Amino acid sequence: MPPKYLTLIRHAEGYHNLTGNHYLLDPCLTPTGIQQCNTLSSNFLQSSHPSSPPAPPPPNLLVSSPLTRTLQTTLCSFSNFLSTPPNTDMKIIPLALLQECDNIPCDTGRPVEVIRKEFSGKGELTGPELGGLIEDDEEGEGRIQWEMLDPVFPRKEGIYRGRKEVLEERARQARKWLWEREEEHVVAVLHGGFLHYMTEDWSGHNFIVGTGWYNTEYRTYEFLPVENELNPMYSIQEIDWSIKRREAEGQKNKPLSKTEKKEFEETVIDGAEVGVLLN
Repeated sequence: MPPKYLTLIRHAEGYHNLTGNHYLLDPCLTPTGIQQCNTLSSNFLQSSHPSSPPAPPPPNLLVSSPLTRTLQTTLCSFSNFLSTPPNTDMKIIPLALLQECDNIPCDTGRPVEVIRKEFSGKGELTGPELGGLIEDDEEGEGRIQWEMLDPVFPRKEGIYRGRKEVLEERARQARKWLWEREEEHVVAVLHGGFLHYMTEDWSGHNFIVGTGWYNTEYRTYEFLPVENELNPMYSIQEIDWSIKRREAEGQKNKPLSKTEKKEFEETVIDGAEVGVLLN
């Protein structure tokens, strides 16, 4: 039986969002992005809707795209949660299937030995930028299960190519991977462009911006019954609680900020995202 709840979160603000420079390799979060994580931590699974159904239970599993900004978002947003029993032994799984669509530098990860060093506190990121959860690299123990990462990462080849039909299949495989988990509530942190492929929902999508999700926006879904057992899509549907929560907070059609409007703009102009959308 698949998880009862699946919550998808877009990462917090990265330096490529702030500057519009998509040639930054695997950028980290800005100070504003760290603050967005703190806000998400305080407000997660809260709803002010007067007729909202009961909220989903706390997550049992955290999954993240293995890029720096998504791993940072996961650690910083859930640091208090992970530091509180019974969650102190919970691990974060870096899932390469969740990485962003394109092969431009800002959407390309770094080798695992490099990023693992970063998250062990031996790189440029400080403790607060890692949610205070430093990996114990010497003993091989830590919050992130690096051994679960596809060894193909960060190469953009095979299922990680940025063509429309490949992205659709990668999203299907990612949903299948999540569908096969036994936890009741799985949280996955990923990227604005790929979220549309994951949800098979393009409402609110802006061709120039590249996404209809703003930084740290989250929505909760349930898996729909599998209709075609020969070629299951493992499709998901946003639950009523999530829809009402976003409506109460004015998020449903919230306009994107100037910073977010810069995201993917250079990609579209240079043709990479055009290839994704039109091929």
